[in-house]
Amino acid sequence: MRIIFDANVYIAALAKQGMVYGLLQTVLDKKSGFLLFISPDLIYEFQRKVGNLEKNKIVRPEDVAWLFSTLDKTATLVNPTEKVSIVKADPDDNKVLECAIAADANIIITMDKDLLRLKTFRNIPIVHPNTFKYIIPRK
Repeated sequence: MRIIFDANVYIAALAKQGMVYGLLQTVLDKKSGFLLFISPDLIYEFQRKVGNLEKNKIVRPEDVAWLFSTLDKTATLVNPTEKVSIVKADPDDNKVLECAIAADANIIITMDKDLLRLKTFRNIPIVHPNTFKYIIPRK
């Protein structure tokens, strides 16, 4: 399964270390059969947002460093070439869709309401982590 996590999913995983963190760990496990994709735009968005969280002590710098190191080793970087303008309310959300196109993704995991309202994009389901947890196999 080819997966795209929106930046907000990574942030939730680091900030709360709860269910979303567990989903991230499962997807990152090489034995899981999941393939995680990320784009430079999504990395930049995550870096931009996580900087404020570190300053406010919501996430620990060592956890952020671990995540970047892990993504570097496990996620496949794609460089989207197709631009879309589907989400008008927040144009940055289109970068998630562009990553999904470039990765030929099977699913997009997000907590963003504008993206979730779409439900699907080019036959790619867009789901909340609470829904995705029912898709992944239990350990």
